[in-house]
Amino acid sequence: MANLRYHPAAMTTKQASIYLSERGFPVKSSTLEVWRCKKRGPKFKKVMSRVFYEKEWLDSFLEGVPVKVFDPHTGELR
Repeated sequence: MANLRYHPAAMTTKQASIYLSERGFPVKSSTLEVWRCKKRGPKFKKVMSRVFYEKEWLDSFLEGVPVKVFDPHTGELR
């Protein structure tokens, strides 16, 4: 089988799990696998059957998504 080359910043599922855990978001690699099946969690790429995460995608995941909250007193989303 040919040696697959990928971006050096790309991480395996196990490496991504460690990376997230070291940054205060403890998550098992098996949880990342389940999230992928459910189309949740951080962005990833697949090369044939191998899965990779990029550092920027994991950092973006850790930043979260802004959520607007309805204020019943003003009637506005904030």
